[in-house]
Amino acid sequence: MYAKYNSFIDLNYIKDSYPDLYKIYLLLNNWRLKYPDATSIGDFHAFCLDTTKASGKERTVLEATLAPILASSASREAVESLL
Repeated sequence: MYAKYNSFIDLNYIKDSYPDLYKIYLLLNNWRLKYPDATSIGDFHAFCLDTTKASGKERTVLEATLAPILASSASREAVESLL
C-alpha cells in the first residue's frame, strides 16, 4: 500500500502545514528503504525512537504524533478503501 500511494503525497504541503507529521513521513520513508518488507507498527515505532534518539519535548511530540497510529485498529482494507 505504501508503494501504491506514496507518489500521491504532497510533501511540501505536509511540511508547511504539519511539520510533526512531515517528520514521521520522513522516518517512514527511511524505514521502508531500510526494511522494505516490514509491516509492524510496533517495529516502526521502535525505529522512530531509535533513529531520532528523541528525548524530552521532542520525544513527547513524537509519541503524541504516533499515538493515534499505534492505537488504531483499522484494517488494511479499511485504510485502502478510504484512500
